[in-house]
Amino acid sequence: MNLSVSSWSFPHLTLVECDAVASALGFDAIDLGFFFEPALDKTRLLADPETYGAAVARELKLPVANLFHLFGDDLIDRNLAGPANPQNLEDLKSALAFAAVGGGGVGLCAAGHD
Repeated sequence: MNLSVSSWSFPHLTLVECDAVASALGFDAIDLGFFFEPALDKTRLLADPETYGAAVARELKLPVANLFHLFGDDLIDRNLAGPANPQNLEDLKSALAFAAVGGGGVGLCAAGHD
């Protein structure tokens, strides 16, 4: 069984520090998101996902298991269950491009308000 840990489980560590601690604790992979100190730069991810994904992959020892992507500025901003918002599709394309470069086989978890 392979275990991953969420980067935001270590809210006061940088992403690189979180990766080192998770590696030392024996985790097999890390989950990334937009929370607390180890947060990804969402603006950079959406603007230049391939370059940013490659940079993140170079910084980390552990492979990335999941990218937890949030649409909009918060859970209510772009309701995925509500009327279609064309920006959601553009953001999804960027998140997928980041995931493809930043983690290889990374999964993508998308959050919205229902």
